[in-house]
Amino acid sequence: MKGYTDENNCALVCFCGNYSSVCASRYRPGSIRLEFYGGITIPQDKDFDIDFPQFPQLNPVRGSYTHDFSPGAHGGIRIGVDSKGHFGQDIDYSYGTYASKFVNRASGESLFSFTPRVHQISWNAIWYPGGQSEGKVFPYLTVGVGGTVNSLSQRTATATFPLALEESLNRHLRTDNTFTFNTGFGARFRLNKRYGVRVDVRDYMSRALRYGFLKFPHEPLPLIIDPDTGKVLQEPTPFESPLPIGGLFHRITASVGFVYYF
Repeated sequence: MKGYTDENNCALVCFCGNYSSVCASRYRPGSIRLEFYGGITIPQDKDFDIDFPQFPQLNPVRGSYTHDFSPGAHGGIRIGVDSKGHFGQDIDYSYGTYASKFVNRASGESLFSFTPRVHQISWNAIWYPGGQSEGKVFPYLTVGVGGTVNSLSQRTATATFPLALEESLNRHLRTDNTFTFNTGFGARFRLNKRYGVRVDVRDYMSRALRYGFLKFPHEPLPLIIDPDTGKVLQEPTPFESPLPIGGLFHRITASVGFVYYF
């Protein structure tokens, strides 16, 4: 190529050599991980009240309730990479289920039971306090962000929710998607050059689950028509029942995984 000299070739070789040196200095063989894991999920119960005077129009369902959860199982896959120093990262997908129900705290009666199917994806940063240059045990702290899909079966989605009044626009639970933040700790145990084991404990936090219901009721608006012109001044809107659950929802998970190093 015209104008392309030996000096250009030399510069290109030097650049590639330097880039390779930087990559080699930052990442080592075996720094890429593929993990398959399984474990237990322990969601935390949420108490809430439907009471006067906050919800005077909800007299038929006034009372104290608990959104009760049972421990469940989950499994997933992680793909991660670690530097030579103290830091790493991974992308995590998991699927799990756990039994859930709404309970009247006064009577102990279970009003509505269902089992959501939980899809969780997150990106996580990892910090190894002791580094990763020596030894076979690498404890770590981790923090991450992602999203959760709390999916419902067709049977659950078509069943009438007992805390929704007859005049409400929405009387059925719906799939609830939430932004999720997580923190945790764990350790990787390197068995040999290719294989290892990972133990992980973390807390996934999101807003409380309301499955399509509002936290506060949506008051109905009447139809208003201008008597002189017949023009509609305000469209009517129906009443919507609330599910007044607030605060953070916590899901504690503990898992054990098989690690393959590339």
